[in-house]
Amino acid sequence: MTIAMKNLVESEKWRLAGVTTFYRKSLVLAAVCQPGICIVDLSKSMGTSRNSTRMAISVLIERNLLRKELHMPKKFGDPKQVRIYPTPYAKDLANIIETV
Repeated sequence: MTIAMKNLVESEKWRLAGVTTFYRKSLVLAAVCQPGICIVDLSKSMGTSRNSTRMAISVLIERNLLRKELHMPKKFGDPKQVRIYPTPYAKDLANIIETV
């Protein structure tokens, strides 16, 4: 299979997973590379607002690509943090990139 064909197969699998924008694909890949990343750090690394990141993450959660967990602070007075983790389905999609 040629490189062009492999890239086409990869894009089709992402499209079938419901990930049609580079931004959402980047969010999934960030969660795969850094499981447990908090939304604040994720939005900073993407250069977008927290609200935009939250909305995109909610779509990816509905599509069974990401999940979120609420982590309680270790010190009194620190804020709670929502951390993002990839699902096994997201890990499989990210594995496509490594094999191309």
